[in-house]
Amino acid sequence: SIPAALQKFLSDYFMLKGKTISIKVHPNHPIDFPLPENFSFVQKEIPVELLSGKPKVVLGVVTAGLIAFSENHKTISLLHLVEWNDEAKKSFFISEMSVNPNILMPKSFEELAQLLNKIF
Repeated sequence: SIPAALQKFLSDYFMLKGKTISIKVHPNHPIDFPLPENFSFVQKEIPVELLSGKPKVVLGVVTAGLIAFSENHKTISLLHLVEWNDEAKKSFFISEMSVNPNILMPKSFEELAQLLNKIF
């Protein structure tokens, strides 16, 4: 799940930048938290790699769409910033995602802010 601190960080960061965050959830995993006003939804049935509007950056945890999108776009995995119930799964995903140099994986909010500042 997405920790409240990460939700607040993203909301505050993009609010300061005057940006809206569009959330595209996995079709099988609903959002289980209230969204701030600067968050909007993308239809969950649309694969992320088919999004129109060419977003400046895509943030996600780990999905095939995130990997596919990383071929031509700035992509940030929040893998290290979310809570995991299964550390073995987390380790597996870290090893899978680490081989792709186009997917950035910050380990702290400060590192995430630095990456976003370079983009925006």
